[in-house]
Amino acid sequence: MKTATIKWSTFMLAICFLFGSSMTTQAQTNPDLGEEFIFFIDGLNVLIPTSDGFTVNDPLDPTSGNKVYEIIYGDWTEAGFRWPTGGESGTVGANMLGFTGENYGDTDTLYVKLLADSSTRGKDEFIAFLDTETGNVVGTDDLPFRMRWTIPEWAKNNEWHELAIPLPPQTSSALDSAKAGKNLDGSDLAVEVDTLFNYWAYAGAWGNGVGVWDNTDPNWQEFDWQSVKYAGRMADHNAGGGSIFFDYFAIGVTPENLVDSPPSAPATVDGSNAEGVNTVTWTAVAGAAGYNVYFSEDPITDVLASGVQLIGSGDDAATSLDHTIVAPHVSLAENYTANYAVTAKSPFGAESAPGSGNVTGTVSVLPNYAYELSEANVGAALDAILDGTIPDAATLASFFPDGYAPFEVNEARKQIENGDGGSGDDDISGKWWIGYGAEFDELIIYHEITDDVLSFNAAAGDRTAGGSTAWDDDSIEMGLGNYSPASFVIGSTLQDMVGGDTPNYQFRIGNFSDDAPFTFVSQRFNAEIPNSQTIYEETATGYRMLTLINTVELAGGDSSDVAFDFPASNEIKTYPFNIGLNDADETGSRETQITWSDNAGGDGWWNTPAKWQVIAFVGSNMATSTDEETFENPYTFSLDQNYPNPFNPTTNISFTLEGATEVTLEVFNLLGQKVATLANRENLNAGSHTMTFNAANLSSGVYFYRISTASSFVQTRKMMLIK
Repeated sequence: MKTATIKWSTFMLAICFLFGSSMTTQAQTNPDLGEEFIFFIDGLNVLIPTSDGFTVNDPLDPTSGNKVYEIIYGDWTEAGFRWPTGGESGTVGANMLGFTGENYGDTDTLYVKLLADSSTRGKDEFIAFLDTETGNVVGTDDLPFRMRWTIPEWAKNNEWHELAIPLPPQTSSALDSAKAGKNLDGSDLAVEVDTLFNYWAYAGAWGNGVGVWDNTDPNWQEFDWQSVKYAGRMADHNAGGGSIFFDYFAIGVTPENLVDSPPSAPATVDGSNAEGVNTVTWTAVAGAAGYNVYFSEDPITDVLASGVQLIGSGDDAATSLDHTIVAPHVSLAENYTANYAVTAKSPFGAESAPGSGNVTGTVSVLPNYAYELSEANVGAALDAILDGTIPDAATLASFFPDGYAPFEVNEARKQIENGDGGSGDDDISGKWWIGYGAEFDELIIYHEITDDVLSFNAAAGDRTAGGSTAWDDDSIEMGLGNYSPASFVIGSTLQDMVGGDTPNYQFRIGNFSDDAPFTFVSQRFNAEIPNSQTIYEETATGYRMLTLINTVELAGGDSSDVAFDFPASNEIKTYPFNIGLNDADETGSRETQITWSDNAGGDGWWNTPAKWQVIAFVGSNMATSTDEETFENPYTFSLDQNYPNPFNPTTNISFTLEGATEVTLEVFNLLGQKVATLANRENLNAGSHTMTFNAANLSSGVYFYRISTASSFVQTRKMMLIK
């Protein structure tokens, strides 16, 4: 087996080249992780762009100061360390080819110290790696193939286990040969196979209800070691269970070399507020490889305390972060004191003590609320549903106050969960007017969906089965929690769908191909919602629906779920919420899913309330047309530092637009000669945008990029190409 010690100088050089000077959560496209890589010691490696897990105190000795990595259970989920995905296979993710070889004995070793909750016994739990994908259509797309190590039953006992697990060779055939004591060419192995090695399997892929399970399947593809999007825990079941913890997780670096020390704490943390945006600043720390910035409604002395939220991570040159606090209704937008803390990080994520500060100022308002409908309007909606005829859009809009802004999922606001997000608003987008009745706690939802090709599930005869799989066709999904989070800023902290005092529900709403609409509660119950109904109508640009959800019977037979109690006319309450929009385009399966919540993106929102966003339910006396006069735009014009910087050969350039405008984005060399045009008078909506610059045909050196808009915003920044 390969042995290695950590190459500190090489790693620190990589730090210098991979990190620029702006706060970011992205990483270099297709980074090469070499033959050794530390994922976690006492914190998350700064080279890992995103993570689903949490740094927590050792559950067996919480006062020891030992920090461990917790991955919470979720139904049918993988969670852990992630690299950016999307596009053609091999162009994104992390290159882990250096970890492996052709035969057993040529591979590196995965070193983990693992604690698995005993509630995971008897369930399919794995340490897993997934490669990147172009989509989930079997036979058409490059699917996300899996390499996974079954966590043995003897390790699921609430105790720490230190494991040295030889990684499998590069192909499924070589793995099968090694388990039989052979090299790929049929010769005998020169060494005995480690017992832990036998728990590995190249487990195929799953896409849109179809499995590709072994290398005899014509759709089989070998695991792509050069393009790995994820490493961590896979719970391949929905039977519940507890957390899995890692004290360390590393490849090619032995436990005795997994020693890390944090830098000093930032000496000063300050902040300011302008137009609803808080700017947090701090002093740089010598030797820091990066920084974490935390937010809480209370002063922060411990970043692991309840109510403390990680809001951003930055590189070694970052000294500021903008944080916008957005209220879903004007009545919640009082002056607000936000508490912040900044920690300095070592290259491998060990954090210093926090430096703390606070900011008091205004809160931006972006109206996101459901409205209490009058008794007459509730009755009109019910009559329309019983008659099977949707009133015209103007009539339904009149049920809401003047200036009411519907929820929208479109190019200006969307998170891509699966696929490529569609080819524009004409392809897939939607609007939702959401009302409620305070007397009987019913939800009334008017949907307007733009979809150029309609494709609905044909299984109307088995409505439960059809509703269960409706995510694979044109349909709508919604998440709603029946509780008010402690903070409308932080939102729900629940990582799984639960009932009881904080019940969470996911709805599927849509139409079958025989024009038989459905109103379905999925995940926890997988059933039609009693006494709830949707009516459907095709339009010239897509379809529209009117839905009534009876929340009284929403939980079905689970009497432990608290009942909904929507606010009265003089009240306002907050709830975690999200909307998802599925688009199939007659491919036989879903091509993409986009969602509304700014906390979502990258899949997993459907069973993770923490990825939903807080909205308000507003009584009729609390919402008036004058609300709109006080709404503040949370966006301002800005041009961010490109990332990565330096780069080779691609980098991302992000910018924010205060309003819809015409945008030109150009790149120049030191002589002022234009070398690229990324956007030429392109009409873009308000919000954040990112464009990719490919400098494969340019020489190393300093370049400038400049944005100019029809709104007279002009800004220039420089970047460095190193080949």
